Amino acid sequence: MENRRMLAEKEIDVTRLQEMDTDELVEFASAKDQKAKETAAEVDLLKAELQRRAEKELEERNIKFTGFFGKTNSYVNVSCAQKLEILNMPMVTKLLGEGLLKDKVTEKPAEVKYEVEKKFRQALIAVITGDYDNEFTIEQIVDHAGWRMDAKQRSLVLKKLKGEYAKDIAMLRKTLGDPALKADEELYYIYKIKNWELVRAFFPAEDFRALAEELKKYVIVDETPRIELKYSKGVVEDGVKSNTGAA
Repeated sequence: MENRRMLAEKEIDVTRLQEMDTDELVEFASAKDQKAKETAAEVDLLKAELQRRAEKELEERNIKFTGFFGKTNSYVNVSCAQKLEILNMPMVTKLLGEGLLKDKVTEKPAEVKYEVEKKFRQALIAVITGDYDNEFTIEQIVDHAGWRMDAKQRSLVLKKLKGEYAKDIAMLRKTLGDPALKADEELYYIYKIKNWELVRAFFPAEDFRALAEELKKYVIVDETPRIELKYSKGVVEDGVKSNTGAA
């Protein structure tokens, strides 16, 4: 019988599995399982280093998302995971009003935690982190980005921008025909402008700055860089990738 290392590298022929002796099948499965665990440990080490670099990149450039490219049809999306925690609901209720919170926040009595509606959560996080901008418009950001596009492409870009980095960068690369386009700073500003639209929808304009400072006493946001590894599963031909996987 082949040794375990050789079995681990051997490709599985599905058409022959039923013909294999049970002891051979057990050994084959054990070899593959051991390889998977060893590989998982190695991948964890690689991801930990990517995570470290992601944290450094976001901190040094003062942005919330970016991407790293591999050499052949692989890349890493880097974003900032945000966890919202309400420390003092009575005070938040006093500041924002029971009517708004009744619709947007659900109490979970067993854990004394709160589930916040998605858009209100995004707006509240923006207020706490300061990730909003009302000095520029999305049109101004797009027009000064230096992207090569005609009037039709510009109109499509403005229509499809959502303020979500992964979706927006994918849309831009496809629309503008540039698979390696970098637009971290521009998309960060657009993200902040979209946040401001949400902030205006939920929070009063009068004395907003004072309200924001008060809220920061009772609501906290924990931010952690997050990486998403993507790559081509299929054969690469002429620089074009086929099936895409994620890890």
